[in-house]
Amino acid sequence: MRWLALIILLFAVPAGAQTITGKPSFSDADTLQVAGITIRLFGIDAPELDQTCTKHDGREWACGKWAADQARALFRREKLTCQPRELDRYGRTVATCYAGGADIAETLVRQGIATAYLKYSRAYLNVEKEASLAGIGIWQGDVVAPEDYRAAKLETLAV
Repeated sequence: MRWLALIILLFAVPAGAQTITGKPSFSDADTLQVAGITIRLFGIDAPELDQTCTKHDGREWACGKWAADQARALFRREKLTCQPRELDRYGRTVATCYAGGADIAETLVRQGIATAYLKYSRAYLNVEKEASLAGIGIWQGDVVAPEDYRAAKLETLAV
């Protein structure tokens, strides 16, 4: 019973959690800091910083670094408003963030910078399909889902 209470406390939004506002500082395309708080964007997953993708012609490119650079460029001058939802297992605040009323996670998926993270939400699935069909951003060729990339990397480290 104590474990259940601990789990609920760990993943619950802190009591009195308020809107977080400020200029963003992105560490990668789906993790940022606003007002000194580390935020993991809800419902999306972006390539890891060291992840590469393959273009249709077979050339590899640093899609993880590109995705982070694109997120920074898109929102560096924006004041974000973030609505906390919960804390993740790493203690980050999972939130939906807006710039000028627009959901930045949706923008990132629409521009092929991030994927819909179906493990947690289907909110951005149709937007991802549109970007994928248009061959935008990471969809210029083959991309390993960021979640699968992380899992494969962990397997490699365990060997």
